[in-house]
Amino acid sequence: MNRSGRSFLLVLVVLVLLAAVGGGGGLYYASLPSFCNSCHIMQTRYVSWKRSSHGDRVKCITCHSEPGMWGELKAHIEGTRYIYALITGERSGPVLKAKVGNPTCLQCHPESSLASRDRGEQRRVDHAAHVRADVSCGACHGSLVHGSLSGRDPVPPQARCASCHKPLDPRLASPG
Repeated sequence: MNRSGRSFLLVLVVLVLLAAVGGGGGLYYASLPSFCNSCHIMQTRYVSWKRSSHGDRVKCITCHSEPGMWGELKAHIEGTRYIYALITGERSGPVLKAKVGNPTCLQCHPESSLASRDRGEQRRVDHAAHVRADVSCGACHGSLVHGSLSGRDPVPPQARCASCHKPLDPRLASPG
């Protein structure tokens, strides 16, 4: 290989390495909660996450991406929609898509750990049966992390049960 061929190859290798390190560093930074908090629109969501039971335990990207490396990469690509909307002002669809699916929840809360629980006055809930019936975790727990700035779920769990079960089970009707 002549000198110009070696120089070209060296430049190409350096560029590929810089792209890999820069891209990897960028993806790492974009997976940090502090990155999410850097956008004005996300600051209240960041505060509610920070004060929730998930704060400082689970990164935003863990819940707001499908499981695995490709799911995380897909979430980062979808996140560029916000930057595009911010720059162009185009808002023909939702700017932020933050749906959290059951597979994501089940990574940390496996179905085998979802046995019925009795928590004082609350009714027993067979979480595993709800998952098997394809009820979204978010149907009951959707406001758990971003529901309020206090960090507490603003809707009492039993009230949420009654929204689906009241017609089927009058015992779930609100007292009084």
